[in-house]
This record gives sequence, C-alpha cells and structure tokens, in this order.
Amino acid sequence: MRDQRVHPDEVTFNALITACGRAQEWARSLQLLMQDMGDEGVAPGLYSFNAAMSACERTGHWDLALHLLSELRSGRGLEPDVISYSTAVSACDKGGARWQIAVVLLEEMQLHGPLPNVVTYTAAISACSRAREWQRGLALLEQMVASHVTPNTMTYGAVIGGLGHGGQWQLALSLLGSMHLLGPKPAVQTYAAALSACESSGQWVASLALLQELDDKHMSPDLFASTAAVGACEKARQWERALALLAEAPIRHKVVPDGIMYSAAISACEKGKRWEFALRLYFEMQSLGLMADAVSCAAVISACGSGARWEWALELLGHSRDSGLRLDLLTYSAAVSACALPGMWQHALEVFSQMEERGFSPDVAACNAMAGACETAGQWSLALKLVGNMRQRGLAPSLATFGVALRACLLGGLWQESVALLADARLRQLALDGSAVAAAVEVCDKACRVFEAVSAMEDLQRSAVHVAGGGRQK
Repeated sequence: MRDQRVHPDEVTFNALITACGRAQEWARSLQLLMQDMGDEGVAPGLYSFNAAMSACERTGHWDLALHLLSELRSGRGLEPDVISYSTAVSACDKGGARWQIAVVLLEEMQLHGPLPNVVTYTAAISACSRAREWQRGLALLEQMVASHVTPNTMTYGAVIGGLGHGGQWQLALSLLGSMHLLGPKPAVQTYAAALSACESSGQWVASLALLQELDDKHMSPDLFASTAAVGACEKARQWERALALLAEAPIRHKVVPDGIMYSAAISACEKGKRWEFALRLYFEMQSLGLMADAVSCAAVISACGSGARWEWALELLGHSRDSGLRLDLLTYSAAVSACALPGMWQHALEVFSQMEERGFSPDVAACNAMAGACETAGQWSLALKLVGNMRQRGLAPSLATFGVALRACLLGGLWQESVALLADARLRQLALDGSAVAAAVEVCDKACRVFEAVSAMEDLQRSAVHVAGGGRQK
C-alpha cells in the first residue's frame, strides 16, 4: 500500500524552525534541523541553519549557535552568509558577553568574508560594552567607520552604554554630541544610554541637562531614561531633585514610575537622612501595587535608623517579612543598626538572632552594628564576645570594629585587651580614630600602666597626624 502521508519539504521545515525560534523553543528547532529533516530525506539549506541559529541566539545559547556555524562550514556545500555570522556574534552578546569570541568572528569575516554589516558590528560592540570593555567597543566603532559601514542609533547606544559602564561619562556625552553634527540623529534610547552613563558617575547636573534637551527637541524620555536621571540624583545625594523627578515623570513625560524608580528615590532620601520622605514613598509604592524589593526595604529601614525611628524600622522589617518579601543580609543589618541606640540593644540582639536563624551569615557591617549597640548600652562583655565571634567567622575587623572593642574595654577596665587591640591595629596598618585610641589611653591610665598609656598616647598622636594630613582610612 502506498504511503499517503504528505511529506514536508524544506520550506515547511524552515517555517517550523522559525516558528519554534520565535516561541523560544530552541531545543525543538535544533531537533527539526539536525534530526527530523534527515528523517524525511530533506537536506537543510542555509536558511534552515540561520533560523536554528536565531533560535539559539534568542535564548542566549551562544555555544550552540557557534556549533551550528561550525556545522555550516564542515563540507555541507553551504557557506555562512552575513546573517549567519551576525546571528552568531549576537548570540555571543546575549549569552554572557562573550566579547572575545565576538571580536574573533568579526576579524574572521574581515579576512575571509562575508564582510560585516551594521548588525554585526553593533552586536560585537554590545558584547564588548556588556563586558565593560569600553575601549574595545570604541575601537570597533572607529574601525566600522573606516570600513565605510554607517553606524545607526543602536550602534551609538551600545558604545555609549559601554562608556557608562567604564565611568567615561564625558566621552559618552561627547559621542552623543557628535551625532548631532555627523548623524544619525540620536533617538530616545541613545539619550537613555547617555543618562545611564551619567547615573553611573552620579552626574546629576548633566542628567538634568539631557532631560531638558529631550524636552527642547519635543522627545519624551522613556522609563529607563527617567529612572537613570533619578538614579544620578540618588548617587549625588540630591534627594530633593530625585523626588521632583519622580513626581513630574507622569505629568511632564507621561512616564509611569515603576518599583526601580521608586527604589532609587527612596535610596536618595535615605542618603539625605530624610526618613519621613523615604517612609512616605515606601507606602505610596505599595498603594500603587508596586512590589518593593529587599534593597528598597533596607533603604527605608536605614533611613528610619538615621532618624532614630527604631520602632518604624522594626515595624517595616516585620511587615516586609510577613508579606513574603525575601529579605537579605543588608535589610537585617540596617534593622540592627537602627536599634544601635541607648537602651535598644535587646531589640538589636533579637533582629541579629533572627538573621542567623534565617540562614544569613552576618557580615562585618552587621557585626559592628550589633557590637556597637551593646557597647552603647554598656553591655561591654557581650560587645567583646561579638567581636571575638567575628574572628572565628573569618571576618577581618574594620576600623569600626576596633573602635567598638576599645571603648568596650574601657567600660570593662580591660587594659591588657586594649593594648593587644592596638598592636593588632598597627599590624593591619589601620589608622584608628581619636576616640578609639583615647579609650585605650584612659583604660591604661586608670590601671596605672604608665608605659602602656604612653605607648597608646603615641598612637593617638599618630592618628591626629594622619587625619591632619588627609590620610585615607581603610
């Protein structure tokens, strides 16, 4: 009996591979190419390989895309075209910024063909930018122009993004300016990349100037650009500007703020020690149905701590935990620090214990905050125990650690421990602050340890000289 099935041809398989790729079903695309086509006696063509490579590129499977490119060149009678190479380079970009491989593929095209086009160059530049190889990205742009390949706005956006990652905000703005003279005219996304570069370096004045330039050109910044401007103000501790940008975003630019923009504004308020505004934004964020993350929660708690509003800090911690928010070490550390006030050491200890119960290993900052809360409350033995536990955890003590420990030794009258701490600080080449060394001087003096007191006085004098000379403390 004759087989009545309709056998798919190459066109049918190509359509199926393309559809699977768009649905991000990369494994099915590969099966169609490498197995099903052979089972049906259909030889895959160049389009078939390119479609399967595109499926791998969409999902960041750079290694599989490169394997298919290699298969194309393995004597099948097919030659990869510019689409094949561009797809492979783009896969290297999306698959974890494999910039070295992307550059090698580009060089291979220049030597043996086909010649790279704007898509190929842009993908290679993007891979370099993601890997913070901004010099290489800039060099590829120059090479591109020298090869008479015209960059587009996406190309410039990729280069500017790389400059931002490298802290080269002046170069980013210069490149943006050159687009006005030489073309192409920058798009909103190009401005967003420049704003991101300014954000990375906290250049809030330049960010505001870029927003104004967009207004002058009757171009509306998108969410990414607006968030970058708020972020620049946050890094520069310009909390009032950050709040103004957040408030005017939906009115002036028709941009609806998201959780990331709110978090940046909250962090700006935290740095400006404006706990009331940080708290207001946090509740406003929740009323809008925006999900707060651990970073924004930690910022609000820290702001409450700086305003001596420990009760709000603990309330927020409990509320966030009960609402299912995945808190991190930073959040708990902020809550411990908020309780580092006279008479609050027991609350701090409770939070510290919760942190450990939830599997978080306290870092230096958390241990310092806890020990500081105990020392402030006169619980010197517990403070010293916490400092000792830090050493057992393998944590290197910081300046704050030595300060807390020396003041705790003063409270406990432990002159020998004070001398040992000073010796340890000298060994670590740490320049202790005056109050810490003064505590060591006082405890030695009270114990009538003249030699040790004089030695501690010399440390105090060295500390004063270090501060007067503008020395950096580690």
